[in-house]
Amino acid sequence: MRPVRPLGLERQLSIGIVLLLTPALVGLWTGNITVAATFQIQQFVVSVIPPSNGKVRTWDPTLNAGAGDFVAGLHCGLGQADCSEPSDADKTMTMKAIPQTGYDFYAWLGDCVGNATGDVCTIATSQARTVGASFVIQTKALSVSDPTDGTIVGLGINCGSLDCTETFNYGTWVVLTAVPDTGYYFQSWSGACSGTGTDTCLVLMDQARSVSATFSKQSYALT
Repeated sequence: MRPVRPLGLERQLSIGIVLLLTPALVGLWTGNITVAATFQIQQFVVSVIPPSNGKVRTWDPTLNAGAGDFVAGLHCGLGQADCSEPSDADKTMTMKAIPQTGYDFYAWLGDCVGNATGDVCTIATSQARTVGASFVIQTKALSVSDPTDGTIVGLGINCGSLDCTETFNYGTWVVLTAVPDTGYYFQSWSGACSGTGTDTCLVLMDQARSVSATFSKQSYALT
């Protein structure tokens, strides 16, 4: 006896299909059975912990002849709020950490630990993932030339007593003051303080800076 499918038996399922035929049901079949099933790949979400002082974006390292470029997807941090993205379970996702001005990438966190090279992280999305990135502020060096006939002083600087270099966090403003020795007067600044007409100079440490000052001997008219 050839079993047949009853009208309307063919169904599509997203996960799988199970048929249970009892002896009583077998007697109803008079033809072939045709069963169709479809399967849908699972998706898992990659979540980014919103970073401070930087952001994380989806990155495709194959673009631009291997130089890589940003693509649609994650864009999290520095005011951008696309911090979660679904991905098929058989795929990978690559992300790049971008520091804001004055900061450097420091380290990956979460599921990117052990799955990153420098500021680029690639993870398998075979399960839900959570990643993060940390950034550290840059430091910039202030170098003061040891003056003749005077001293330049400021935060961490006492140049004239050989304390002539100091490092500061990016964006710090540093006040320097030129102090002449007895019998001398301040004449001018050079370097980052060029153009300042007083003995006090304000330096923005957004890059390495160098400063020097010139002092001249006082002279008096004999009458």
